[in-house]
Amino acid sequence: MALTITTFRARFPEFQSLPDATVQDAINRGAAQSDSTIFGDLVDESTGYLAAHFLALSPYGQQSRLSNATESTTYYLHWRRLATKKAAGWARVTS
Repeated sequence: MALTITTFRARFPEFQSLPDATVQDAINRGAAQSDSTIFGDLVDESTGYLAAHFLALSPYGQQSRLSNATESTTYYLHWRRLATKKAAGWARVTS
């Protein structure tokens, strides 16, 4: 199931007020970098974290950044943990 604007906003309500087109663009960018052969049933979670990361890097998400200098966000940290666990086979064993 592909991540939708509605499900994204339910998971990340801090982006509720953004225009639909902006959110959809971020979802599309996140989906392009979330390979279902790697993330399997967690592909929507990967897409959501990356989309939130991209939005946090935009002018809309200044409060979500951990550091303006490194462009680090909490969403990217969550995505990295997910990717690391997936690469180690953790998600296959526990899902």
